[in-house]
Amino acid sequence: RLGLRPPLTGSYDNYFTNGMGAAIRSELWACLAPGDPKSAAAYAYEDACMDHAGEGIWAPVFLSALESLAFVESDIDRLLEQALSQLPTDSLVRLAVSDTKRGCEKDGEWLSVRKQILDKYGHENFTDVTMNMAFIVLAWLASEGDFSNAIRIATNCGKDTDCTAATVGALMGILNPDGI
Repeated sequence: RLGLRPPLTGSYDNYFTNGMGAAIRSELWACLAPGDPKSAAAYAYEDACMDHAGEGIWAPVFLSALESLAFVESDIDRLLEQALSQLPTDSLVRLAVSDTKRGCEKDGEWLSVRKQILDKYGHENFTDVTMNMAFIVLAWLASEGDFSNAIRIATNCGKDTDCTAATVGALMGILNPDGI
């Protein structure tokens, strides 16, 4: 009614520009472009800019690329490297995911890494994508490939648990359907 067009629609009068609303839709774009992360990321961008901005766009771009790649690749380092390459170098999502990976490699205890995430990226908005992307990656990496464990860790991290558990579950299901 105001004549606004994307990408302005994603940021205009919107407290949830950096929320998980578009990120939770990432699986759709991955399934439409399995093994084609650039196309999946492009679809995610076009979708997300309708109702999100900034990191609220970069989170679904990252997830769509990651999930798309998971159809054809299982190496964690390659998956993360290629999915992160879809993001700008100054993206907070990119930084949080990288920090989470390093924290898991260094510490290994998911509760400790969760605390590090909250200390650096915690936000009053429980749907904030930066901390929730870190929780998804934490649950994936700390689960040791166990689907149920990944869901449990994502849920126990708190914040936007329906989104984090669903997204890590989708990723784990793409990587190993028999593991569900």
